[in-house]
Amino acid sequence: MRVTLIQPPQLISPTNYISTIAIPPLGLAYLASSALAAGHRVDVVDAVGDALEKIWEFDDGHGVWLRGLEFGEILDRIDPETDVIGVGLMFSCGWPPVRKLLREMRERFPRAVIVLGGEHASAEPEQVLAESPTDLCVLGEGEETLVEILDCLSTGRSLADVAGVAWRNESGETVKNPARARIRDLDEIPRPKWDLFPVETYIEYASPHGAVRGRSMPMLATRGCPYQCTFCSSPQMWTTAWRARDATLVIEEMEWLNATYGATDFHFEDLTAVVKRTWIVDFCKLLIERGHDFTWQLPSGTRSEAIDDEVAQLMVKAGCRNFSYSIESGSVETLKIIKKRIHLDKVHASAKSAMRAGIRLQVNFILGFPHETWRHVLDSYKEMARCAWIGFHEFNCCAFSPLPNTEAFFELQETRGLQPTDPYYYSLFGYMDITDYRSWHPRWGHLRLRTMIYGAYAIFYGLSYLLRPWRLVAETWAYGTHRSQGKLGKLIRGLLRNWKLTSSARKSIPTS
Repeated sequence: MRVTLIQPPQLISPTNYISTIAIPPLGLAYLASSALAAGHRVDVVDAVGDALEKIWEFDDGHGVWLRGLEFGEILDRIDPETDVIGVGLMFSCGWPPVRKLLREMRERFPRAVIVLGGEHASAEPEQVLAESPTDLCVLGEGEETLVEILDCLSTGRSLADVAGVAWRNESGETVKNPARARIRDLDEIPRPKWDLFPVETYIEYASPHGAVRGRSMPMLATRGCPYQCTFCSSPQMWTTAWRARDATLVIEEMEWLNATYGATDFHFEDLTAVVKRTWIVDFCKLLIERGHDFTWQLPSGTRSEAIDDEVAQLMVKAGCRNFSYSIESGSVETLKIIKKRIHLDKVHASAKSAMRAGIRLQVNFILGFPHETWRHVLDSYKEMARCAWIGFHEFNCCAFSPLPNTEAFFELQETRGLQPTDPYYYSLFGYMDITDYRSWHPRWGHLRLRTMIYGAYAIFYGLSYLLRPWRLVAETWAYGTHRSQGKLGKLIRGLLRNWKLTSSARKSIPTS
């Protein structure tokens, strides 16, 4: 069958950290390789990668701006003879514009089967099918499911037998099939089909998830997370099964990316890469044996339990340079409520080991959980100061955001009547926006929460640079000479670039 995979445009704001990230879409690249391996023809339209500096206003009355190709340009690039159009949507904040794209897609291609996958399709399949002309939602991992869908469509077999999909039956009713079991052997999945994507454009744009340390490419070494944080969508999307690839195959993929695209810096986008000590030790030893001058990072963060002096030294010797710990809160009570199974003292010990070895660390916090009181916030402020004292290099504090299909979302739905409307979806984009943090706290408004988050940054960086003033000098010099070794320099540069792009786009709009 003829399949076209689409990465839609992404929301952008000159003050939003997420907007500074532009990386090749791993999920679609894996889907493309799986469909090709099954004998199907695959085309790709990467609306972001094909127009990284194109900013345009999505006119729906909410003042939303998008990065990437406009809808008409996307539709023009789709083969008129395509049988299946697959759209990926990882972040629910993008649902309103993607919904409009799907509607225009149906008008242009009435015969094609439209499939939506990603985190949002898994979280809200009933809403997706009710509000858009989507024919199928893929729930959870997509590789095996997509191949089976294509087999059903090509042979006429009923979709009722396909695990892990939501669809409409002949009566127009939504049917949610049983969940598909997680893929046990990740090594059987073909490598991402990167030659279908504008990889060189992304590399030259140099706006990865982590720090800019060279020609970077995203990768996955593991899938899933064994933990069940109440604010995270991972338990619903991936279950709590953690799977790791064969370490040798991961290294061979790094070598392949180096030989094919000149990649020298690898960003592992795993949910929780370091879970099993034996795996990370084996990976590092094998990478050291190969003798490559690669660097690698864990920009999404990782757990601390497996990282001690020995492991940290191995990681540095193998090329690891940056990662983060997501503490989330300094309140032991809050950590228990949100099911964040960490012990702060153990995190501190692990962080000291990592920094002694030479790894640059970021620490992440969240403020605004609905149950929080000023006592909880004070505990977090104390922990932020402690992290600065210990020597963490970078800091991030975001606003609590109730992602759909999470425990936190269901609690707010029950207690405050939260509904998945367009304003709610757009609010999810604000959790990392320095001028638009949104509060879901019953007593704290947006302004109060923003002030609290600004205070958090002042506490950490104020104390950090007071204790180590040479860091401020070094960071300023590194930024000015384009040699920044951390996320902060990339963040500042990315926000300034986005500000210029959006300002230019606004000026180009004719005034009536």
